[in-house]
Order: sequence, then C-alpha cells, then structure tokens
Amino acid sequence: MAEIKRGEPFEKINDLYSAEPLKSRDGLLGEFERRELIPELDMAISSLREGEVSDPVWTKEGVYILKVIREIKASHVPLIQTRDRIYATLYQQRRENTFTEWLKSLWEKSSVTLR
Repeated sequence: MAEIKRGEPFEKINDLYSAEPLKSRDGLLGEFERRELIPELDMAISSLREGEVSDPVWTKEGVYILKVIREIKASHVPLIQTRDRIYATLYQQRRENTFTEWLKSLWEKSSVTLR
C-alpha cells in the first residue's frame, strides 16, 4: 500500500504481489453490480470513484486492495417517457397487420381475367 501511495502504478504492484488466479487476469475482478461481491469488498468499493484505490481490505480469502477502473451508471428511463414510445410502436404494428389483412381480403374477393 505504501508503494501505491508513493505513486507506483497499481498495475505494477499487482504484478509483483498479486496471487493466482487474479495475477493471470491482470488482477481484474471483472464487472459486477452492487452487492454481488462479498460484503467486505462491496463496502470498500462502494465509496470509491473511478481511478481511486481502496485501503487494504482483510477477508477470509486474503487481503485485497481495490481500484475502480470504470463505473457504469445504471440507465433508467421513466415509464411516462417510455409509455409513448411503446404505444407508438404497438400502434404501428397493429396498423400494418390490419392493413395487410384488409389488402389480402380485397385480393381474395377480386378476380382478374387476362385475355
């Protein structure tokens, strides 16, 4: 931790001290949502922003020092905005189906003779 605080790159420290299997994955835990990790890690990482490094976190499995590489914000569109788009899509589909059925019925009722 002292080396990281002195400015050593996190990746270099990971190569020196990380244990398998994380070392072979460049120390990456992967992408995850809140509450998917064990509680100790989840609590430590919840207060970090992109690029920040946690203090050492002691667990039964060992010691972790976490760095947030990228945070992906959840996207949420309110129902009131989505409702109009859903209605328009369903209306268009129904209109096309109705038109196709009407056209098909006209075609079946008509008779064309070529001479």
